[in-house]
Amino acid sequence: MERWNIIIVGGGAAGLVAAGAAGEAGATVLVCEKMGKAARKVGISGKGRGNVTNDKPPELFADGYRHGGDFLRSAFARFFVADTIALLEKRGVPCVTERGGRVFPASGKAPDVVKALYRYARAHGAAVRTDAPIAEIVHEDDGFFLRLGEQRLGADRVILATGGMSYPATGSTGDGYRFAAALGHTIVEPRPALTPLKLTGLPPELHIHLKNVGVALLDDKTPIAAGFGEAQLENGEAGGPVPLNLARDVAGCKKPLLALDLKPALDEAKLDARLRRDLEADGKAPLADVLRGLLPQALLPLIVERAELHPEQRCAEISKKTRTRLLHTLKHLTFPVAGIGDWRQALVTAGGVLLDEVDPRTMESRLVPGLFFAGEVLDIDGVSGGYNLQAAFSTGYLAGRAAAQALS
Repeated sequence: MERWNIIIVGGGAAGLVAAGAAGEAGATVLVCEKMGKAARKVGISGKGRGNVTNDKPPELFADGYRHGGDFLRSAFARFFVADTIALLEKRGVPCVTERGGRVFPASGKAPDVVKALYRYARAHGAAVRTDAPIAEIVHEDDGFFLRLGEQRLGADRVILATGGMSYPATGSTGDGYRFAAALGHTIVEPRPALTPLKLTGLPPELHIHLKNVGVALLDDKTPIAAGFGEAQLENGEAGGPVPLNLARDVAGCKKPLLALDLKPALDEAKLDARLRRDLEADGKAPLADVLRGLLPQALLPLIVERAELHPEQRCAEISKKTRTRLLHTLKHLTFPVAGIGDWRQALVTAGGVLLDEVDPRTMESRLVPGLFFAGEVLDIDGVSGGYNLQAAFSTGYLAGRAAAQALS
């Protein structure tokens, strides 16, 4: 039987960093990746540009997680944002920081990140096998055995880094939950997170990227969650960073509504003053001229319909009632939410291995000695902006180092 100090199940972001960290600490390491290529999900992250982390201040970074932020503090103390950037840049991938603190490879190519992670693992002696789906993991007194087809592999330690269930075409199909449950762990029900919102009443032909807008999720008239930033309206859905972050809250709503504030920098009084000034500037001009100065062209038909406007009407003829309808539409453009995207659209998974059963100082199971966890298989999910990949890198590094050090 082929035997290794550490076998890592899953060759994604967490698995490759764990492999490099464990190999660097002197362990013999095998990564088993069931897909034909390692880290396929990393290769399409950030819309193909590879949003690897975020430069938010350390004391605020944990706030970027909807669940698991406090659990990650020990991992962040060992491997954090500067370490991620240094790992990539040392392997030929310089990084840049963009709006919202998002950190990307300067090339704008996520596959460059994959190459750097692979180089890190291989530079420290880790073997990476693709097309290697593990079928079973059994814990024994002297370690573990894993079944790979007809082959039996032995390991002193095992790191589960299989990912969650989002983007199943990349290999994330919940295998880690099955393995963890079979070994006695509790699995918090996995749910799609960071997924588009399906809207009723959004014209399917509308395709627009909005910047600096207010976005809120309401349950009927009750505010549930809100954010400010970018939103993408296309194909009858709301995507982009802010709507994606609201998706996991939809499940608790009876009558979910998405509300857009197209002029968040102006309160209603200031916006009303702006509208009066624009309308009075040229009373003979058509209302359409004012609208074009307020909004992107692509939004005009929707706003005209919602506010019941007549674009050809002269500005001097616009009544206070009409102006109030326009103001309200600009500040409260609402759409019923019909649902959220499925696993094929979700960027990450909410739910996973119960954190109470994992030691945050080492990522080792509190139930099964020698079993470690890293990445999205854990019940951790961050907001959009690089937080989920940083969690994968940090927990992967900590699990790899701790597993190797436990051998001695």
